[in-house]
Amino acid sequence: MTCPDEPTLMMLADDEPAAAAAVREHVGRCASCRAALAELRAERRLLVEALHEGGLDEGVATAGPVVSNGGRSAVGNGWWNPVAVVAAVSVLAGATVATAWKVPPFLEWVSPFHASGLLTWLFAGIIVVVQISTLLTSMVTVVGQAAAAMLLLLLVVLFVPHRARRATMPALSAMVFAAVAVPAEAFVVRTSDDDVEISADETIDDALLAYGSRVFVDGVVTGDLIVYATDVTIRGTVQGSVISWSRSLDLEGGVGGSVFTGAQFVTVQGRVDGSLFTFSQETRIAQGSRVGRGVASYSNVLSVHGEIAHGVRAAGGSIDIAGLVQRNVDAAAQRITVGSRGHIGGALIVEVRHRDDLRIDPAATLASEPVVRLAGGGASPSRYLTTSFYLRQSLWLVAALIAGGLLLWLAPGAATVRLETPSVALRTLGVGFLCVIAAPVAALVAAMTLVGLPLAIVLLGLWALAIYLAKIPVALFLARTVLGPPGYGGPASALLFGLLAVFVAVNLPFIGWIVNLVLTLIGVGGLFAWALAAYRGSGAATARV
Repeated sequence: MTCPDEPTLMMLADDEPAAAAAVREHVGRCASCRAALAELRAERRLLVEALHEGGLDEGVATAGPVVSNGGRSAVGNGWWNPVAVVAAVSVLAGATVATAWKVPPFLEWVSPFHASGLLTWLFAGIIVVVQISTLLTSMVTVVGQAAAAMLLLLLVVLFVPHRARRATMPALSAMVFAAVAVPAEAFVVRTSDDDVEISADETIDDALLAYGSRVFVDGVVTGDLIVYATDVTIRGTVQGSVISWSRSLDLEGGVGGSVFTGAQFVTVQGRVDGSLFTFSQETRIAQGSRVGRGVASYSNVLSVHGEIAHGVRAAGGSIDIAGLVQRNVDAAAQRITVGSRGHIGGALIVEVRHRDDLRIDPAATLASEPVVRLAGGGASPSRYLTTSFYLRQSLWLVAALIAGGLLLWLAPGAATVRLETPSVALRTLGVGFLCVIAAPVAALVAAMTLVGLPLAIVLLGLWALAIYLAKIPVALFLARTVLGPPGYGGPASALLFGLLAVFVAVNLPFIGWIVNLVLTLIGVGGLFAWALAAYRGSGAATARV
């Protein structure tokens, strides 16, 4: 037997059960391998002591000859136990989803598995966050900026050689803290635990950031308005744009720019000179109101009774056009109605399940015949028989190869995901699931204050990057498993082989999306483990959970 490579010796130094008995016997006979193993064990012992994670047993830390044990290999031992657990959980989850999906129509508004119910739960959760946000805001205000600085500093330090850290640390610290500093003059800030009011005789000659239980704007804001509250009412004038996140937005005054809002209920009774972008449960553009450009809406219920100077693009459950739309209407919904007062100056392009889901009043005015598309209708060819499918996947493969090459070059340890046993794989998957769920929640909490905003941006960026890169370490693990540790033809060939295997797996009929989800979570968990090991100062920074 030839001398094993360093990763195999590291597995033996960590007392991994997957280390083969033949390797143990070889190390017992080979002086050079025994010396290398002794160095690895000593390094591991020092690392554990430095991290205060408890010492190792004397038998583990002693650099003596390795005696082969005749115990059975852990490979394949207990495979069926975690597989059975995963299968049972999958069946239970599938049954739960299938049962919940078949709720009666009159209960869809409370079901999180339907569009209307999902929006209800979403905005109800937002309101809960708003109501407890006073405590969260005070907490994030204290630690937000410091945490953002430390995180940015850590990202830079990870790529700086160890010997250069002492010399570069002061400069890096100054740069990071300067980068996250928020100018005091950037906004006029109005916050309150109760109501925030801009009176009718008040003019704010700047951008306004308002936060409170309820926000009333009766005066004039010459800049933009950024508001986060339970209820927002604008009866005055905002000369800039409005960015709002609330339970309800009632716009009775005028807005010189555009309106970007996420709210459970949106009512426009005034004037918007720009465009209206809404993500809501119900959006109502009342009679007598006017939008100077276009409307883009994702709402369960959208009703247009006012004037839209450009077009409407909308998707949702129910869309009602009973006003003037001077250009095109492009809509996809379960039910679309054009009322007797409806006037569409351009094309009407709709997508519905059945033709009866489009109802046009005979008194309505249309510039042309409507174009109706049936959702899921027509004999569309299988995606596996279309050229566009393979073109998209080829572009994805090339982009993944480039990203994988950059990852191997910048951070080689990040690509080393070790899944020797089913328990390790399940643990890595669980860590990845927690990272994918927890990161957006933490970013939302951090973004509640200006000082925490840099932390939220960095965290969301890392979250998106980890999800995008997740399949690369998994692909390299598959290549090492099939081709061997070195990879036939070098790292590039191993990466290509692994990505092709992932490409086939995630595009399997019926189960491809499940495979895609599992591989993504495992990859995110492996990247998190590598980042944690690099932060703790491990030289190899091997991704192990």
